[in-house]
Amino acid sequence: MRALDVLRRLAGATSAQWGFVTSSQAAALGVSRLWLSRLAAEGLLEREAQGVYRAAGSAGDRFDALRVAFIATNPA
Repeated sequence: MRALDVLRRLAGATSAQWGFVTSSQAAALGVSRLWLSRLAAEGLLEREAQGVYRAAGSAGDRFDALRVAFIATNPA
């Protein structure tokens, strides 16, 4: 699988959640933690908290910490 294919798989989740996706949601989409780590190392994802990633380039604002906490409470 290529990085672009992985990002396409994650796009539905990130577009519905302010640019964020959890590792549990990614796993349900067939994306491994290894891929999340690779994409974060390349700067295509940003690790916001344990198990919570943001799509690089998605706009952030002052409510991001609250959103990350909200998503992290139910990562599936």
